[in-house]
Amino acid sequence: MVRALGVAAVVSAGVLTIIASNGGGGDGGCVDLYPNPDYDFMVYKGLDSADMNGDGLDDLVVSSSLLFGSEPASQQCGGITRSEGSVSVFLQDFSNPGGFLAPQRYASDTGNPNALKLADLNGDALPDVIVTNRWNSNVFQILLHDPMNVGQLGDAVAYGTVTEPHQIGVGDIDLDGRPDVVIAGTDTVAWHRQQAGGSFDGRNAIGPGDSALAVADFDADGLLEVATAGRIPDDEEVLVYRQSMNLPGSFSLAQGIAIDAGIWSLGGGDLNEDGRPDIAAAGFHTDGSSISETWYRVLQTPATPLEFSLRLPGLGASNNLTAAPMIADLNGDQREDVVIGGGDGEVSVFLQGQTPGEFGQKTVYQLPPDAFGGPDPVNAMAVADLNGDVLPDIAVSHGEVFVLFQQPGSPGTFGTPVRIAGEEL
Repeated sequence: MVRALGVAAVVSAGVLTIIASNGGGGDGGCVDLYPNPDYDFMVYKGLDSADMNGDGLDDLVVSSSLLFGSEPASQQCGGITRSEGSVSVFLQDFSNPGGFLAPQRYASDTGNPNALKLADLNGDALPDVIVTNRWNSNVFQILLHDPMNVGQLGDAVAYGTVTEPHQIGVGDIDLDGRPDVVIAGTDTVAWHRQQAGGSFDGRNAIGPGDSALAVADFDADGLLEVATAGRIPDDEEVLVYRQSMNLPGSFSLAQGIAIDAGIWSLGGGDLNEDGRPDIAAAGFHTDGSSISETWYRVLQTPATPLEFSLRLPGLGASNNLTAAPMIADLNGDQREDVVIGGGDGEVSVFLQGQTPGEFGQKTVYQLPPDAFGGPDPVNAMAVADLNGDVLPDIAVSHGEVFVLFQQPGSPGTFGTPVRIAGEEL
């Protein structure tokens, strides 16, 4: 386990750093005691869920980093000296549904991987892994499933992409029958064409954008559209890019939707039961004297495909909306609900009401503090049946990994977060 020993943890530009409160003197720089279980620890960030080994149970796959820390008592630093990135696969225990086996780890040379998404990229009906590192590299990585060893992944292969790649989308952009990869960075959204066998071309720019991403066929024309956030300082808008019918893979701006909030992340789904995909936009609103976290439903205009409007007011949510909204039917009423993660380790669940598009019921679940005693931001979430009871549960990563299991007989309500993995080596 991590021993705090008078240290505190802070996050700056997405990198966790240990700061010694009792550091002594010394010369010659930090002492890297490698490996050192007193000061080295795992951090978990991107997360997704799928049946990785074909046993009928959903598993968890999480991007992870082993951070190596110097010994703070001997030097005036106590900082992270380096990190080793990996992808951690937590298989659900078939003999104990809801429990998970020790992780299988696969090297990721991004160093500090951030976002992660699962998808069958090469058509073998096995989940593959896409992972990015937002802060330290301009690449994304693919770990293809090993078809000869179900439940195991091959080596990571890196591809150059946009600056500070973050949110990941998957879909057949150019209609060649192979899923492509869409990446949103800090200034550009781009897509990468898949070649036969699961390799990918260089980036094809879609247009300006900033980190947030939702990919869907919004207008039901058979071509995928891409939604993102406007770039700073014009980040208080959602941008929707449409493909050309005559030239799949070529995009132009269809609409910019102004929102009175800075946008952290996006999710796509039908939020008002009209059969058309809408957008959930999570972010923050400021009136000049205070900041409030909120999310908005960006709804398609029923009569005009690809026209969107901010028809409904925002709803208060957790502080610092750091994870992309998850849209899923949580309580079995055939209506899409919304889950949003916050910077104070909060998970907010919004159940859709009887009137389509109204989300009046909000429940907040607090994750336990980290090993240093403070709340960590929610990095990613996934909705899946994680204990075999055919009810959707919520998996959350915020440095550690937790599952909120749905309570049988109480649709849409969840129990105390159960820790799956933490900051131990």
